[in-house]
Amino acid sequence: MRCCLLLLVTVIVSIGATAQENTDYAAAAIPTVTGLKKPANLATSAKKQNIQASRKLTDSGLVSGDAKNGRLQAIAFAGSSLPQLCDPQSAAVDFRQLGGVSPVKSQGACGACWAFATNAALESSYLLRRKASIDASEQELISCSNAGSCGGGWWAFDFHVTPGIEASSSLSYQATDAACPQSIRTDYKAITWGYVDAKGGLPSITELKSAMCQHGPLTVGMFVDPAFQIAMRDQHDPDYVFQTSNQGQVNHAVELVGWDEGKQAWLIKNSWGSQLGSSGFMWVHYGSSSLGDGAAWVEVQPTTIINLGLFKTAKASIQLEGTEAAAKARIAATTKAAAPQ
Repeated sequence: MRCCLLLLVTVIVSIGATAQENTDYAAAAIPTVTGLKKPANLATSAKKQNIQASRKLTDSGLVSGDAKNGRLQAIAFAGSSLPQLCDPQSAAVDFRQLGGVSPVKSQGACGACWAFATNAALESSYLLRRKASIDASEQELISCSNAGSCGGGWWAFDFHVTPGIEASSSLSYQATDAACPQSIRTDYKAITWGYVDAKGGLPSITELKSAMCQHGPLTVGMFVDPAFQIAMRDQHDPDYVFQTSNQGQVNHAVELVGWDEGKQAWLIKNSWGSQLGSSGFMWVHYGSSSLGDGAAWVEVQPTTIINLGLFKTAKASIQLEGTEAAAKARIAATTKAAAPQ
């Protein structure tokens, strides 16, 4: 049975049966989720990817960081090209309210949650960095990226970087392992991407919040069991929080789009359509379902950056936002202020 597939319509609860009998029957009727396949060499590849990402962003002047260790740190002044998107100390953050979440999609009877979660983060980055609403093609990732299939896969951000991905309007979703077209478009591209945890594992709550505020919503893995599937089917209250002690190897991919300290929970965007959960979203309690494992971010080129490269301080290169005239004026003012008196 393929997944990240949800066939909850097959679950028929017997009237008059005990709660345990209903639970047992539901569990037997729901297919196993196997759409996310964690790479065996992830610890090594994650370190390599983070070093590459750090070099790419620092070489482009978008952030300052330690390329050797793959650690990224935002430039800590108002002219930063990648400003902080939120405050990690906030009691609650919901990127839907910040205009950073694209519409919920449905993967149907194809275990391509990995493709939907990968594209969800790219779409969020375009919303936040470029103020552009895009709809990237999941079918292209399935057919062309070599990152997975309808039988499962892993993050396909490399394809976002090179060659880039086309819009769903050009290559629509077929929910099959169709062959890659001979000619494909490049409508959207990413600069680079990286993992939140140095080894691609499960980051801490603090690390996940910091990464979300630095890069936006994250692509993450989670462990889905029948209890979660039933909750997605039955619970439509926007304040409902799913909680379980049942942990396991991640088998499903979602987008992490917020948190709430009052609820002690993460907000996820699923790819099972808007009819399930709270319009396709759900709160998941901290520490439940291995949520956040393999967390990854992606960055696109901001539209408002003027990379003039005209001025440097002893501590950091200055790249400014706005029109070219405004950027030149700010650089001139900064140069005057920094000139020896």
